[in-house]
Amino acid sequence: MKRYMPLVFVLSVLVLPAVATAQDRGFVGAVGGVTFVTETSSIFGAQVGARIAPSLFVFGEIGRMQNVLPEDLQDELDLAADLFELEFGTAMELDARVPAFYGLAGIRWSRNARVTPFVEGAVGFARLSLDLDARVGGMDVSSLIEDALEEEDTEATKFLLAIGGGINARLIEHLRLDVGYRYSRIFTDDPAINTSQVYAAVKFGF
Repeated sequence: MKRYMPLVFVLSVLVLPAVATAQDRGFVGAVGGVTFVTETSSIFGAQVGARIAPSLFVFGEIGRMQNVLPEDLQDELDLAADLFELEFGTAMELDARVPAFYGLAGIRWSRNARVTPFVEGAVGFARLSLDLDARVGGMDVSSLIEDALEEEDTEATKFLLAIGGGINARLIEHLRLDVGYRYSRIFTDDPAINTSQVYAAVKFGF
């Protein structure tokens, strides 16, 4: 047995570094989930990342949140519609959506294990726009209100901060799944928009 020890030592020196570096250098993936705290809606996007240390990645993400309108603002619109009906005796419906196209860049910690927790933080931007549906007595008056708002700023780009974490699992070689939670804050003028997200992401390593 002793005569094989030098051979075992040489093989370990040669093989262990290869095993240690047998990690994906980066990944690309697709993200989908649900947002809440604001109006409940959907989110989808794409990610790309690169390993900069054994358990550390830098990543970028672009995507779209379908509606980040705060619930209290929608409540105010509903109240305004009720007051209009009381004043003029005609039913009014006001429904607003604020979709947000966003981009993020951040840092992610995750070990190279079959199942591992991860945490991440990112900064970026959110491009917000207003999508309004207004009806009076069943008649669509959205275009009239949009014309009245022409001089108002109905689109804006704001700073975005995001933090989150979850579980990452290897499904098969080079294919992993994230299940996570993320808190995002869009720094709009009073009030700021706070959004919670529950999401899943499928990632292909390379």
